[in-house]
Amino acid sequence: MWVKPFVQGTCPLGRGGCASAVVGDMCLFIGGADRSPRAFNDVWVLKLGGGSEGGGGGGSARWIKKTTSVRDGSKLPERMGATATAVGRKVYVFGGQEPTRGVCFNDVVVLDCDSWQWSRLEVRGASPPPRNSHTTVVTNGGRLLVVYGGASSEGGALGDVYVLDLMEGAERWTRPTVGGQAPEPREMHSACMLPVVGVTAVAAAAAAAARAGAGAGAGWGDYEMMVVGGRGRGVGSSTHGTLRLRTPPLEFHVFL
Repeated sequence: MWVKPFVQGTCPLGRGGCASAVVGDMCLFIGGADRSPRAFNDVWVLKLGGGSEGGGGGGSARWIKKTTSVRDGSKLPERMGATATAVGRKVYVFGGQEPTRGVCFNDVVVLDCDSWQWSRLEVRGASPPPRNSHTTVVTNGGRLLVVYGGASSEGGALGDVYVLDLMEGAERWTRPTVGGQAPEPREMHSACMLPVVGVTAVAAAAAAAARAGAGAGAGWGDYEMMVVGGRGRGVGSSTHGTLRLRTPPLEFHVFL
């Protein structure tokens, strides 16, 4: 059942293609663009569960525009079509596009939700091609960020998979080998993480303990990345699929 909450505060300007993530009782909305198209680089928080930043009550929320800074003092580019992925109190923003110039990005910027400061993540390895309208999920206890699909300025819809290892001080991009039947390339799709059916809590805990002892390369978690809908190369996509993230090599499974 849909419920319209009571929302206080001044709301953001209308926009599409903003990135969003949930940190505690805060829904963060980052960037996006209006119809003109004019892109934004602002950060808005929808504070849930009360009418003030201190919380309290239920069934209400408040809009708050956050003032942020950048660690190196530079200005972050406005963008739409990026993704925002929360890991603890940090939000990792990847990719996106500046629509007036058609420029896509492949950088990773991180927002610390305690200091409200942005920083640029220095990452080893070959970065994914610049893109927008992709999806990201996180697995392996917040250690691995998985990027799928999207669209580039030159080549249109993409169907590739990249993984960002978030181990502090050793962040690295890799492009894993992926088996199975891949879904058709797509942008503007949605994705979420699902536990693999039939994996018990005991088995999952044992696998997690083994991975903790052997490092991230030993396993990716007993999860699947469910990919739904989107737009292919010129048409909407009716195929859906899952990307099994249990152990490399990763494997796609497609169904209608």
